[in-house]
Amino acid sequence: MSVCVAELVEEYPQIAEGVFGSLDGALNKVLPGIKTPERYEEIGEVGLALVVGRDSPLSQYNPFNPRTLRMLSFMADNRLTHPGAWDPKATDEELLGGTIPEGMGRFTAFALAKINAMADSGRPNLTSHEVRGISIAPGKVGFAGGVYLARSLVGVSGLWEVHDHVSAGIFTNEMVRASTGEVTPTRTDDELAEIIEPLFERVTFLHEGVSADDLSRGDVKVLLEKIDKEIMPNYDD
Repeated sequence: MSVCVAELVEEYPQIAEGVFGSLDGALNKVLPGIKTPERYEEIGEVGLALVVGRDSPLSQYNPFNPRTLRMLSFMADNRLTHPGAWDPKATDEELLGGTIPEGMGRFTAFALAKINAMADSGRPNLTSHEVRGISIAPGKVGFAGGVYLARSLVGVSGLWEVHDHVSAGIFTNEMVRASTGEVTPTRTDDELAEIIEPLFERVTFLHEGVSADDLSRGDVKVLLEKIDKEIMPNYDD
C-alpha cells in the first residue's frame, strides 16, 4: 500500500492533532522514571515535537529560515502541557549551528534540523542518523529521529534519539490507520501506552549488553537497521 502521510495530515489536520495528543500522553506515561536510558530516571515529564514535510527536491526545512514553518504539512509540540521539559540547554546553539528563533522551542528546532539534513536533493536519506557525527551544518543535525516514511519526511525530537525514531513510526502508523477509520484518532493515553511499551522493550532487547548511553554512532546505526526491520511500519510498497 502506497501512502503519503504528508497528504493525510494536510487533509485531516484534526485527526493529526488527536494522534499527536495521544502519542504525547502515552509517552509521558511510559518514559518518565524508566532506567533505559538513564536520562529518563530523574525526570517527571518528557518534551515532544513532531514535524511532517513533503518529500520534494525543492523542500528545505532549515529551522533558521522564517519561512520554514509555513512549508510544513504538519507540526505539533507539547510545550503547553509539559513546559518544564523544554528548558534550553547550553549546547543547543553549538549543535544546531545557530540561535533557535524566538518562540520556536528547542525540540521543534531539532526536529526540523533532522529532516532538513535529509532533504538536500533527490530521494532523501531514510534516516537522519549520521555515523560521522551530530553537528553537520547550520540547521542540520545527525541525531536519529528524522525518517523518510510513507513518502514523507517525519521528524521527532524530545526523547532519546532512538525513541524519537520509533515514535515517528508510531505517529505515522496511527495517522494512516486513524484516517481510514481503522482506529480512533483519540485513543486514550493508556491504550496507546500499551502499544508503545512493548515496542520500547524490544528496542532495549536489541541493544542488550550495551547501555544506551554507551552506544557509539555506529552502534546506533546497527540498532536502527534492526528496528526498521522489526518495528517500523512500511507504507512504501
